[in-house]
Amino acid sequence: MTTLATIRVADQVRAISEFSSLPSSNNVRMELFGGIAVAETSAHQVANRIICFLTEHGDLVSNLKLQKLLYYCQAWYLALYDGPLFDERIEAWTHGPCVPPVYGEFKVWQWNPIPPPSGSPALPLTVEQHMQEVLASC
Repeated sequence: MTTLATIRVADQVRAISEFSSLPSSNNVRMELFGGIAVAETSAHQVANRIICFLTEHGDLVSNLKLQKLLYYCQAWYLALYDGPLFDERIEAWTHGPCVPPVYGEFKVWQWNPIPPPSGSPALPLTVEQHMQEVLASC
Protein backbone atom coordinates (compact mmCIF):
# COMPACT_ATOMS: atom_id res chain seq x y z
CA MET A 1 0.00 0.00 0.00
CA THR A 2 1.40 3.37 -1.02
CA THR A 3 0.94 6.19 1.42
CA LEU A 4 1.03 9.92 0.70
CA ALA A 5 4.32 10.21 2.64
CA THR A 6 5.90 7.51 0.43
CA ILE A 7 4.80 9.35 -2.70
CA ARG A 8 6.22 12.64 -1.40
CA VAL A 9 9.60 11.04 -0.63
CA ALA A 10 9.72 9.45 -4.09
CA ASP A 11 8.90 12.83 -5.69
CA GLN A 12 11.65 14.53 -3.68
CA VAL A 13 14.19 11.89 -4.67
CA ARG A 14 13.22 12.23 -8.34
CA ALA A 15 13.64 16.00 -8.06
CA ILE A 16 17.13 15.52 -6.66
CA SER A 17 18.07 13.28 -9.58
CA GLU A 18 17.10 15.97 -12.08
CA PHE A 19 19.92 18.12 -10.73
CA SER A 20 22.40 15.30 -10.50
CA SER A 21 25.23 14.85 -12.94
CA LEU A 22 24.90 11.09 -12.58
CA PRO A 23 23.54 9.39 -15.69
CA SER A 24 19.90 8.39 -15.47
CA SER A 25 18.96 5.21 -17.26
CA ASN A 26 16.40 2.53 -16.92
CA ASN A 27 18.58 -0.37 -18.06
CA VAL A 28 18.49 -2.14 -14.71
CA ARG A 29 16.94 -5.57 -14.99
CA MET A 30 13.93 -5.86 -12.71
CA GLU A 31 11.16 -8.37 -12.86
CA LEU A 32 7.60 -7.14 -12.91
CA PHE A 33 5.34 -9.05 -10.60
CA GLY A 34 1.75 -7.87 -10.56
CA GLY A 35 2.81 -4.49 -11.96
CA ILE A 36 5.27 -3.87 -9.10
CA ALA A 37 9.01 -3.64 -9.72
CA VAL A 38 10.81 -6.30 -7.70
CA ALA A 39 14.42 -5.60 -6.76
CA GLU A 40 17.25 -7.99 -7.54
CA THR A 41 18.88 -7.55 -4.13
CA SER A 42 17.82 -7.61 -0.51
CA ALA A 43 18.53 -5.03 2.18
CA HIS A 44 20.72 -7.62 3.94
CA GLN A 45 22.89 -8.04 0.83
CA VAL A 46 23.20 -4.28 0.43
CA ALA A 47 24.00 -3.83 4.14
CA ASN A 48 26.73 -6.48 4.02
CA ARG A 49 28.22 -4.84 0.92
CA ILE A 50 28.19 -1.42 2.64
CA ILE A 51 30.00 -2.88 5.65
CA CYS A 52 32.60 -4.60 3.43
CA PHE A 53 33.14 -1.52 1.25
CA LEU A 54 33.65 0.87 4.15
CA THR A 55 35.84 -1.57 6.09
CA GLU A 56 38.03 -2.02 2.97
CA HIS A 57 38.38 1.77 2.85
CA GLY A 58 39.32 2.07 6.54
CA ASP A 59 35.99 3.34 7.86
CA LEU A 60 33.99 1.88 10.75
CA VAL A 61 30.25 1.27 10.49
CA SER A 62 27.78 1.44 13.37
CA ASN A 63 24.18 0.29 13.01
CA LEU A 64 23.02 3.92 12.99
CA LYS A 65 25.39 4.80 10.14
CA LEU A 66 24.43 1.63 8.27
CA GLN A 67 20.73 2.54 8.40
CA LYS A 68 21.38 6.00 6.98
CA LEU A 69 23.56 4.62 4.19
CA LEU A 70 20.88 2.07 3.28
CA TYR A 71 18.45 4.97 2.99
CA TYR A 72 20.81 6.96 0.73
CA CYS A 73 21.50 3.97 -1.49
CA GLN A 74 17.79 3.22 -1.84
CA ALA A 75 16.81 6.86 -2.43
CA TRP A 76 19.39 7.44 -5.17
CA TYR A 77 18.56 4.11 -6.81
CA LEU A 78 14.86 4.99 -6.89
CA ALA A 79 15.67 8.39 -8.39
CA LEU A 80 18.05 7.14 -11.04
CA TYR A 81 16.49 3.83 -12.09
CA ASP A 82 12.77 4.23 -11.26
CA GLY A 83 12.83 1.03 -9.24
CA PRO A 84 13.85 -0.18 -5.79
CA LEU A 85 17.34 -1.34 -4.86
CA PHE A 86 15.76 -3.62 -2.25
CA ASP A 87 12.17 -4.43 -1.33
CA GLU A 88 12.33 -4.13 2.46
CA ARG A 89 10.48 -1.19 3.95
CA ILE A 90 12.29 1.86 5.33
CA GLU A 91 10.67 3.35 8.43
CA ALA A 92 11.11 6.78 10.04
CA TRP A 93 12.50 6.23 13.53
CA THR A 94 13.59 8.76 16.16
CA HIS A 95 17.25 8.76 15.11
CA GLY A 96 16.65 8.53 11.36
CA PRO A 97 15.62 6.05 8.69
CA CYS A 98 15.60 2.36 9.59
CA VAL A 99 15.20 -0.96 7.78
CA PRO A 100 13.86 -3.03 10.71
CA PRO A 101 15.09 -6.49 9.59
CA VAL A 102 18.62 -5.17 9.06
CA TYR A 103 18.54 -3.23 12.33
CA GLY A 104 17.47 -6.39 14.14
CA GLU A 105 20.33 -8.37 12.63
CA PHE A 106 22.98 -5.88 13.77
CA LYS A 107 21.49 -4.49 17.00
CA VAL A 108 23.74 -6.73 19.11
CA TRP A 109 26.62 -4.41 18.17
CA GLN A 110 24.78 -1.42 19.69
CA TRP A 111 26.95 1.68 19.05
CA ASN A 112 30.09 -0.38 18.35
CA PRO A 113 31.52 -0.92 14.86
CA ILE A 114 30.01 -3.86 12.99
CA PRO A 115 32.66 -6.37 11.88
CA PRO A 116 32.65 -7.24 8.17
CA PRO A 117 31.02 -10.51 7.12
CA SER A 118 33.21 -13.28 5.81
CA GLY A 119 33.33 -12.63 2.08
CA SER A 120 31.71 -9.79 0.21
CA PRO A 121 28.26 -10.53 -1.23
CA ALA A 122 28.02 -10.82 -5.01
CA LEU A 123 25.75 -8.14 -6.43
CA PRO A 124 24.73 -7.35 -10.01
CA LEU A 125 27.24 -5.06 -11.75
CA THR A 126 24.84 -2.11 -12.01
CA VAL A 127 24.01 -2.35 -8.30
CA GLU A 128 27.70 -2.61 -7.37
CA GLN A 129 28.59 0.46 -9.45
CA HIS A 130 25.68 2.42 -7.99
CA MET A 131 26.69 1.59 -4.43
CA GLN A 132 30.32 2.52 -5.07
CA GLU A 133 29.24 5.94 -6.37
CA VAL A 134 26.96 6.60 -3.39
CA LEU A 135 29.41 5.34 -0.78
CA ALA A 136 32.37 7.18 -2.30
CA SER A 137 30.48 10.45 -1.85
CA CYS A 138 29.75 9.85 1.86
